[in-house]
Amino acid sequence: MRLFPIFFILNILLGYAQEDTSYNFKQLSDEYEDFPSGALGIVQDSLGYIWIAGVNGLSKYDGKTIKFFPKNFVSESDIIIYDKKIYTDRELNSWIITGERSIEKLNCKEETFTVVGNIPLPKVIYQDQKLNFYVGSSNNGIFKINAKTKDTLQILKKQDFPVNVNEIAETKNFIWAATTSGVYKITPDNEYLKYTIPIENEFHTTVLGASESHGVFVGTYLNKVFKYNATKDSFEIFKGFSKYPLPEDLYVHNLFFDSKDRLWIGSYGQGVFLVDFNNQIILNFKHNKLNPNSIPYDCITAIYEDKTNNIWIGTDGGGICLYDEKLNKFNLLNNDRVPNNINLTLIKSLDIDYMGGLWMGTHNYGIVHVDSTKTNIKVYNNQNSGFNSNKIAFLKFIGKDLWVANETPEIQILKPDGSINTYNSSSERKLDVGYIYLIFQDSKNRVWLGTSDSGLIQFDSEVGIVKQYRYNSEDINSITSDLIYSIAEDSRNGIWIGTKYKGLCRIDPETDKIERYDEFEGLARYLYIDDEDAVWIATNTSGLIKLNPNTRETIVYDDSFGVASSTICAILPEGDNLWLSSNQGIVKFNTKSLEVENYDKLDGLQSSYFATRSAVKDSKRNLFYFGGTKGVNWFNPKNIKQNTTLTTTVITKVEVNEKLQSVFKPARFKHTENTVHFTFNSLHFSSPNRNNYKYKLVNYDEHWQEAKNINFVRYTNLPPNDYEFQVMSSNYDDVWNETPAIYSFKINKPWYATNLAYVFYGLLILISLYIFYRYLQWRLQIKNELEFEHKEAERLKKLDEFKNRLFTNISHEFRTPLTLISDPIDNQLSKSYIKKEDKEELTLVKRNAKRLLNLVNQIMDLSKLETGNLKLSVAQDDLNLLLKQLVSPFKFKAQKKQIDFTYTIGKTNSVWFDKDVIEKIVLNLLSNAFKYVPEQGFVRFESLIQNDHIVISVVNNGVHYSKEDLQKLFKRYYQADKNNDGAGIGLALVKELSILSHGNIVAHMLNDDEIQFTVTLPIDRTYFKSSEIGAISNQIAEIDKDEFETEIPLTSQKEKLKNKHLLLLVEDDDDIRLYVKSFLRNDYKIIEAVNGKQGIEKAFEIIPDVIISDVMMPIKDGISLCNTLKQDERTSHVPIILLTAKSDNEHEIEGLQVGADAYVTKPFNKGKLMAQIENLLKIRAQLQKRYSKDFKLKELALTNVEQQFLEKLYAVLNEFISKSDFTAEQLSKKLFMSRMQLHRKLKALTGLSTSEFITTERLKLALPLLKNSNTTISEIAYEVGFNSPSYFSTCFKKYYHTTPDEYRSSQ
Repeated sequence: MRLFPIFFILNILLGYAQEDTSYNFKQLSDEYEDFPSGALGIVQDSLGYIWIAGVNGLSKYDGKTIKFFPKNFVSESDIIIYDKKIYTDRELNSWIITGERSIEKLNCKEETFTVVGNIPLPKVIYQDQKLNFYVGSSNNGIFKINAKTKDTLQILKKQDFPVNVNEIAETKNFIWAATTSGVYKITPDNEYLKYTIPIENEFHTTVLGASESHGVFVGTYLNKVFKYNATKDSFEIFKGFSKYPLPEDLYVHNLFFDSKDRLWIGSYGQGVFLVDFNNQIILNFKHNKLNPNSIPYDCITAIYEDKTNNIWIGTDGGGICLYDEKLNKFNLLNNDRVPNNINLTLIKSLDIDYMGGLWMGTHNYGIVHVDSTKTNIKVYNNQNSGFNSNKIAFLKFIGKDLWVANETPEIQILKPDGSINTYNSSSERKLDVGYIYLIFQDSKNRVWLGTSDSGLIQFDSEVGIVKQYRYNSEDINSITSDLIYSIAEDSRNGIWIGTKYKGLCRIDPETDKIERYDEFEGLARYLYIDDEDAVWIATNTSGLIKLNPNTRETIVYDDSFGVASSTICAILPEGDNLWLSSNQGIVKFNTKSLEVENYDKLDGLQSSYFATRSAVKDSKRNLFYFGGTKGVNWFNPKNIKQNTTLTTTVITKVEVNEKLQSVFKPARFKHTENTVHFTFNSLHFSSPNRNNYKYKLVNYDEHWQEAKNINFVRYTNLPPNDYEFQVMSSNYDDVWNETPAIYSFKINKPWYATNLAYVFYGLLILISLYIFYRYLQWRLQIKNELEFEHKEAERLKKLDEFKNRLFTNISHEFRTPLTLISDPIDNQLSKSYIKKEDKEELTLVKRNAKRLLNLVNQIMDLSKLETGNLKLSVAQDDLNLLLKQLVSPFKFKAQKKQIDFTYTIGKTNSVWFDKDVIEKIVLNLLSNAFKYVPEQGFVRFESLIQNDHIVISVVNNGVHYSKEDLQKLFKRYYQADKNNDGAGIGLALVKELSILSHGNIVAHMLNDDEIQFTVTLPIDRTYFKSSEIGAISNQIAEIDKDEFETEIPLTSQKEKLKNKHLLLLVEDDDDIRLYVKSFLRNDYKIIEAVNGKQGIEKAFEIIPDVIISDVMMPIKDGISLCNTLKQDERTSHVPIILLTAKSDNEHEIEGLQVGADAYVTKPFNKGKLMAQIENLLKIRAQLQKRYSKDFKLKELALTNVEQQFLEKLYAVLNEFISKSDFTAEQLSKKLFMSRMQLHRKLKALTGLSTSEFITTERLKLALPLLKNSNTTISEIAYEVGFNSPSYFSTCFKKYYHTTPDEYRSSQ
């Protein structure tokens, strides 16, 4: 048998490697006959309209219509055009440079052009961040027009004039210009440097692109792309990335950085290149006639990004296209995207192979296989393979075998080697059925076939038909129909079947019990059973139905809930969401909130119609596939995002009595001019026909009028009044811009209805009185405000004094009980007869009491600082250790926020410093840095010694401060960012503490978003007064570890530990390990390990009864330890308690998912920890009791690993237990364990040694023989593996408290 594979590279699918996201370009030139066929430049004006400069003139586009302006953009000298003919500056003014070499300013409201300036032969115009203009010319250099003085300055010297200036850009306050003589860099003081591009002829330099993040790039003609190297101050070839190189023979016509800082390279002849620096990827988009969503032409002349982040691409006469990454939400594979000899019409079934490849069963064209890269395709049909039919009804992978149901009475199985096995009425293993609708594999790997007339069949390719459930009209316990349309499995391994108009049935395959559910009688196209065993039914005419099997209650979700179609074809789950295919598109249904989102063909679907059961989920890649009448859609739900970019609403035309009016000026009309026609547009260009509108004429319409996608309205016979026409619009995802476009007008009253003059005067008097009254009110208000401000100042002053007294009093109140705690502890510790365990706990209490006292002192210091009474307490100590302790807690916070946190602490000898001052300064600076740094940002901490001073530096990014902000940062209560939390006293406190310590602090910006705080403090004794010197302490108080490490003699331990449970304690922190050991040593025999790797080795060595492990450890963490031990048969039964400082649910769930039996968060209560240990050991004891009550050991398995171990154990026992010479040592060898490991495991599971366990199993084996056979006692003893009948009788009586004869007699 031969297969003819079709291999080809689909340029149309290029880019799917990035989370299966496709790039679809909308070709605008195909939608409008008068749309420009090419573009020399594209911009968006201040109103939101798109302007396109082309070879034939200038066009204005509003999403609906094109307006042409006869402008010439090509001069006689333009052989090849690089310069941008149209430009919108930073003030949203638009400019054009005509072929006659004049600069014209566009008035976008009046649609007029004004010639400005007298610069000779202009080629390109640019406005910098300071609003200065730069104009590049032909043979006349570069001109700068000062924004304030309007003076014009020639930048270049005459000898440096290039032939042409092609493009100008700005980055890091430098102006860069690409010219035919190289690249010029212009400084803020108007000096310049000339850079030579390393090519044979610099005349080939074309364009330039610049980014603050990625630097300056230069494009060339028939050569390469170059990047500026700031370190070397020169340009180097940009070769791309290792896996995505950039071609070196590009004719570069455009370099454009978008809002995501990606570089778009427009080439002449090789399409568009997209450089993604963050992901190190380069994509190439070319025209492909098979793909209507490819770019229209490979010669690119313009690239632009509009306000809604759409990318516009103009070509040299091939058309203009637009890319909106959120427009097409679904990826598509259809006949337009495959060769002509492959047909994807009506995909009846889908499945995913183990490599992620997609298999599609078509209605009449065989099976199509697309690999996981979406680039290689194979076709299997009745001409090139052994399949008997091209009409595929269903296909399903069972392991690596593809089971295929054709529209023939048979099943064919495609093997990995390409062979095909066929099962039908004439095969060796017969399958005599009609049409097979679907193939289903349950959790126990049983295969079920749903047939058209033969009921439900359990089929095995090695055996044939195993079971068959048929309809029997005389048996109510049979299934309700022989036509099986859908199959699903619940959590109790029950098989559910959906029939055609005969309800649902649940079958218990173990007992063959059948339950009928007549609550639903329609066609069950698809069944899905959720985690709560609720049955979701995709129906033919009733939408989506939820059935509660326990209460038999049904809930119908149809169009009343927003579901677009009543015909649901398939269901795929995603968390709380169900994705439904239907005959009206795809529906996202949230089962909790009941929110519904409908998607149709405009969202990128192959068509509105999808096929029944044609759906599959690739769980590994989180990809969802739905097959329909015209191909396949697939998507990752995480990538389907709503476009939240707000559109701009504009009123494009106002007509009064059929006469055009200006849309920008309020107008007054006669009472006879009362028929008004408005035309409006939403300037979101991705899908203009899907933009919706609502409008309201104030003083005429009471409510907003929904217009859907109709962009005009007409009012007739409006009465005289003041009117304001308001219109707002949404984008294609129905996201509304609530700011309306407004046109105000007034229809005057007729002359006979005007007000008399005296009314005017009366109104004037009333207005004057009102103004005078308001003036008096204003004076009174000012007076009251001044009085209030004075009282408020007095109140705040008293409040501040009260606060200081309160802090002082509370601190003193804390000191008394702390003293009463510390002194008795000191008294107890001084006694010689105190127990070692008591001494450890009292020492721990003393240390934490001292820590609490330090906190109280800090509160008092804050009060003293505000009153000026805080004094230094300098001592000689280890500053290096203190800094490490202060910095260490921020490492976890950095990991959690995905912050790059690094620190460098220089070595210090014993130096002089105030510990509290250092702690407050460092913690405040680091807390401040972590508060403002963004995710993916960085924080740098560094300390070093310079000239008897410690210099502490903290740097972070994510802030933007002006010089004025930097000067105010250390001012108390000042907040540069009003939206951020905090009271604004942290940095002020740091500055005051620095000054108090005879040091200083400075802050300055390193880059636009990087700030550095530098604290300099003296650390030499000579810098401090004698009154500032406190108690000298060269040591950090800690528990005397020598006392803890003293061991009880081995001879006295043995008897004490003989009956204790063995506990393995894995903890890298010495203090925690000593503390846990202190209160567990009396009840458990404790073995210690200092990291996860050592813990795993010791666990395998000793097989403990329980394990306590920290999560965060070096080498291997607690999660890895837990996962390793729970997956190993030797230790899978051992209870594991994870002990960690991570208190969030995410890490607790992670620990429990890998098999942890308990999760205790630091700080922990020792009673709670001891209770956890005791409970876990009690559970094991209960399992041992269950085993002693004649339960089989494999019925007690708690995990899959234990289940596998027990299956292996019983497999060995079943083979060898009847042999009298089968010993515990032989059993351990068969199970690949040491005798000790097997002994410990069986002891934990059963309470028996290995030998006792074998004896018990032999006795259990003898019970049915004694009960049901006439064999003698001796024969039974030998048969079950005992050496002698007497020993058998002895063991039997010991275990069952009766002799074998007595037991047989009692039965």
